[in-house]
Amino acid sequence: MAFLVSPIIPCILYNIPDYLAFHTWSNSFLVAALVVAEVLIALVAVPVFLLLRRRRRVTLTICLTAGFIICFAISGLFAFWPLDPGYSAGDGGGSTVINGHMTAHGVVSQLIGASVFGLMGAITGLIFWAVGIRGRHAASKRV
Repeated sequence: MAFLVSPIIPCILYNIPDYLAFHTWSNSFLVAALVVAEVLIALVAVPVFLLLRRRRRVTLTICLTAGFIICFAISGLFAFWPLDPGYSAGDGGGSTVINGHMTAHGVVSQLIGASVFGLMGAITGLIFWAVGIRGRHAASKRV
């Protein structure tokens, strides 16, 4: 149950800037974010939890750290995916990609974005701990 409900609040938090900018909830983006979050939880977070639970006591600190690292790493992996030669992009601060190569500004932008996703992962870990582990001695002890 904790795996299913933990990404809901972070996905809503991530959607707040869209709401403030466009004065409407982007329901399709919210649903897509939840689907992606649940798939990543099933593929990455559940095995990590089972491994950690087997090796050590799962605490709040471990849930926060694991959530941050998982989301930061996945975001960073996709951020540096190879791009087609000739592709260029930028944002309000300058060029992020020139001819398929990431610029220094692009690297900083990607690290900031990955950090935001890492924060969402830490919030997911906090909610997972609060719903699924806190107060349950069997899950937080070594098995």
